Formats: sequence, structure tokens, C-alpha cells
Amino acid sequence: MEERIKRRVSISVVDAASDSNDSRSSRRSSTGGGGDSPALRDRNDMKRMGRVQEVRRVFRSYSLFSYTCIVMSTWEYLAFSLSAGLTYGGRGGLFWSYIVEFGLIMLVTASLAEMASMAPNAGGQYTWVAEFAPPKTQKFLSYLTGWMSVLVWQTALSSSNVVSGTLLESLITIYKPDYELKPWRSALMTLPSLVVLLLWSLFAHKYLPMLQNLTMVLHVMGAILIILTIWVAAPHVSPREVFLDFSNFGSYSSLFVALMLGQSTPQWALSSMDAAAHMSEEVFDASIAVPRAMVNALWFNGLLGFAMLITILFALPDINSALNNPSGAFIYVLQSAWSSTGYTYSIWVMSILILAGNIPFAAAAARLTFALARDGGLPFPKVFAKIDRRLLVPVNAILATFCFSFALTFIKLGSVTVYWAFASALGLAQWLTSTITISCILWRRITAPESLPNARWSLGRFGVPINAVSVIFSLNSLFWTIWPSTLPITVVDFNFAGPLAVVLIVLCGITYRVYGKKVYTSPKELIKQD
Repeated sequence: MEERIKRRVSISVVDAASDSNDSRSSRRSSTGGGGDSPALRDRNDMKRMGRVQEVRRVFRSYSLFSYTCIVMSTWEYLAFSLSAGLTYGGRGGLFWSYIVEFGLIMLVTASLAEMASMAPNAGGQYTWVAEFAPPKTQKFLSYLTGWMSVLVWQTALSSSNVVSGTLLESLITIYKPDYELKPWRSALMTLPSLVVLLLWSLFAHKYLPMLQNLTMVLHVMGAILIILTIWVAAPHVSPREVFLDFSNFGSYSSLFVALMLGQSTPQWALSSMDAAAHMSEEVFDASIAVPRAMVNALWFNGLLGFAMLITILFALPDINSALNNPSGAFIYVLQSAWSSTGYTYSIWVMSILILAGNIPFAAAAARLTFALARDGGLPFPKVFAKIDRRLLVPVNAILATFCFSFALTFIKLGSVTVYWAFASALGLAQWLTSTITISCILWRRITAPESLPNARWSLGRFGVPINAVSVIFSLNSLFWTIWPSTLPITVVDFNFAGPLAVVLIVLCGITYRVYGKKVYTSPKELIKQD
């Protein structure tokens, strides 16, 4: 197994220009001038982690920043997830919840970004757990975190494709009002998005940075256009109603419980910043470019999303009407501000942005799947860890990602309850991986700080408090993901996140005991100590 993972692949790791720069930099270093080149630093990082460069590095700092912003798509997904926040907290609750969640998620991101600087590789969280966890538990915790991470990204990609399909159906109903919405049609509407992301991931990956830079322009301009139009044309409420009007339209009498349930809206909109970490092996100067992209993208998208949120909240004269709108609160606001033509154009813009965001999302999901298979953490590891020598992408991992999203979408066709059970487990798995990962580096930071690898992007003396607050916040978020959303509890409304997560953890434990313990090579075993 170790020989398989350490196999040497004769693939060029950087382009000719990068090699030339590397040589010139090395000569300057040997004569007392200059310093290590980005390419040399990347090679040293890979060498320390016991990895072999198998893919092409195509991302630089700005394109990776754009990539992360587009994967997050904060203002776009915020617009489509307003219902929970408005139901549980109203205007004021959603406004203040967004601010609090933004600050706390920034601490979580900073904790992950530091680890990405220490060990920039496609595996991300599960490899960091392997390196920083207590020795007796590191292998199983790493294995569990890897499984949960793959579940998060694969399920989230399926959800994103469902959103893309929903927007496509919205466009069809605009041009063909007599179009009848049916479950099987909704499932089929996800296929165009899946096909586009599959073809791009296989044959046009080297152009992904260019696509992200172009999409970034539309991402910003689309937000500005919608924000300005709503401020000019839509009716508005008073500032007091936006900032101080707390309301509870849910079934819980406690406003506190309602606010805790409503935090899912900003959490969903501010997630996925760790996508940059899963592309680390395809980024120039990854140990500094990746953490900067994670933090800067969250800052930028978070502020842009905040501007969109304030705009929408001021344009909601009647929350009940917005919540009862079959197309959602955001569409309710758009319809009050735009003419039919302008409304159509806005849906087109958002459809393009969501589709363009699914392409890099699929790339991150496939790279994580490839990384875990490379370490023997998935069934048929040799198949899913294979890199195509011509395309320089993990073809089988990409195909597996496509098939998983396709299958999960059609599970919804058979049973909406089962589909949303998987979707609800997504949030729990996300916060579980964050809790485990950050707890491990906090433990290492307290017990053996001298053993931490060097980080070019470091939390410094603030590491312990930032990690500690991040763990507490992650645990709190994890707890509320399993809380029932409505009372009384019925089969239709039951929150299956907790039971399903328990089943998955037990399944993971059994698999590890029977199979994984023998074939899984913990990333810790590959690390070369200085």
C-alpha cells in the first residue's frame, strides 16, 4: 500500500516558465540573493507530506480567490435560503444572526486556513486530523473525517444541481406559463448542469482559472445591478423594522430556539470556503495562496452577501406574503421591483452564476474523492485514485462524482423524505468535520506547540483562543442541525440528520474495523520529519 501511494509518476508538475523561474531562483539563492521560488516551495511541501505531484498546477492567487468566491456564491445562495431565517427570527433576527455567524465562521475559516498553510494538499481536513490528532486515535479519526468530508461535498454538489435545475424550470415557466411542474421533470432538469460540469471537468479543466475570473465579474456586477434596482424600485420598510423587528413564524414559542434554527440561512450562504484547500495541489505557491484565498473570499463574499441581505430586508413590507410566495421570498422581492423583462434577465443571470459555480464545486468534490482514494480510504482505491496521463485530472473520481450527484437527484424522485434526510445530514457532517479537525490542532497546540509545522499564514499567539472559540461554535452549530424544525414532529417533518449521521458513523466504524484499518494509509505515516 505504501509503495502504491509513493509511486513515482513521470508527469510534468509545472509549465516551462515555472521551471525556468525555479532554476533562476535557485541560482540566486545559492549565490546569496533572492529566495525560494513558489515552485520550489510547492515541491518541498509535497516532499514533506510524502506526496508525488501528479496534476498540473494551474491556479494563481487571484484565480484561486475568484474560484473560492464562485464556489461559495454567497449572495446567490443567500437569496435562495431566506425562508428559514425569516421564519425563525424575522427581519431583525436574520440581520443580527448574519453578523454573528459571519464573525464566528471567520474564526473557523482562519483555523482551517492556518492548517492549509501548514499542509497544503487535496485531502484537506482528514489529512490535518491525521497529522495533529492524538497518536492513538489519529488513524480512525482521520478515516472518519475523510468519509464525512466526502459526504459533505458530494451531497452539497447534488443540492447545488437541484438549485440549478429549479432555476431552469423557473425560466421555462416564464416563457411557457402552462408548463406543468412534475417531480420527474424536476429531476431531469438537473441533467444539463451535470453534463456541463462533467465535460468541463474532464476536458477543459486547465481553463477553469480563466472561467472563474470571468464569472467573478458577473458575480459582482450581477449583485450590484440587483441591489441598485431593488433600492430604486421596490417598496421599503423603516430601519427600525429591519434592525429591531424580531418575529417567530415557526412552531416553537421560544424566540431563542427560533433564532438558533434560523442561523442555518447565513451558515449555508457562508460555507464552502475550504474548496480552495482541496485544490491545493493545483495551485502555485499553495502554502500562502490557499489560506489567503479562503480568508479573503469569505471577507469579500460575506460583505457582498451582507449588502444583498440588507437590501432584501428593507424591501420586505410583508414577511408573510414573502414566505407564502411559491417561488420564495427573494423572487417576491424581485417581482415587486422589476418589470417582467427585468425579472427574466435577473433569473437568467442567477442561473448562469449557479451553473458556473457548480463546475468548480465539482472540481473540489472530485479532488477530495481522489485524495481519500489515494490513501486507501475508499473502496476500489486504485480506480478512483488514478490520474489520466493525458488530461492530468482524476477521471474516475470525476465520473464517480457525476454518478453520485445523478443518483442522489433521482433518490428525490423516488422519495423526497429520503433525499432531504441526506441533505439534512450534510450540515451535521460539515460541523462534525470542523469540530474534529480544529479540536485536533487545538490539542496539539496546547500539548506540543513545538511540533506544529511552520505556517506562512499563521494565527500566532491568538491560535489557542481562535481555535477554542471555533470548536465551541462548531459544536453549537452541530447541535442545532439535529434539532426538529417543527412541532409536532411527524414523519414528513422529522429531522433525520441525527439518526442518519449515527448510521453513517457506525457504518464507517464497521468498515474501518473490517477493511479500512488494513488498507487505509494514514497521511501521518507518509510525513517526512525534518
